[in-house]
Amino acid sequence: MDVKNKVICSIDPGISSGAIAWKDYRGQKHVQNMPDTPKGILELFREITDDVDENGDILPREAFVCYLEDVGHGRVGEGVGALCKFARHNGHLEMALIAEGIRTVHVLPQKWMKSLGIGKSSDCASKTEWKNKIKRRMEDLYPQFKVTLKNADALGILEFAIEQERER
Repeated sequence: MDVKNKVICSIDPGISSGAIAWKDYRGQKHVQNMPDTPKGILELFREITDDVDENGDILPREAFVCYLEDVGHGRVGEGVGALCKFARHNGHLEMALIAEGIRTVHVLPQKWMKSLGIGKSSDCASKTEWKNKIKRRMEDLYPQFKVTLKNADALGILEFAIEQERER
């Protein structure tokens, strides 16, 4: 299936700092902050999968793919409670994708970040500097959106996902 005819989603899975971005069937791009509840997550994916083709027919499930940032390995300094909450949240995301029949591709942060062509995080003095560098790149690519630190990674993952699907 041509990338033009696919609905491509991307997820930065942060609970309060994440977002979901997608390119619809018509090529229009969207971004939304992470829904607050599992029900909100499922409702958003149901809305995305309600996309229709030029004849008004609901798209087949093989027209959908979602790139989910694979950050579920824990981070130094995080408490057990925070890790459990994040793992549950990732489970909610994956279950919503399964429920809607969306093929999921896990992508490591280093892989999609490298594709932006802005160097490496280790070249920056701080995590904040690196995150702002990603945000500025997304502002250049997406002037139609109010790019924030909350949604910049989802947009970066979307750029990576579209390129990956072009190569398939």
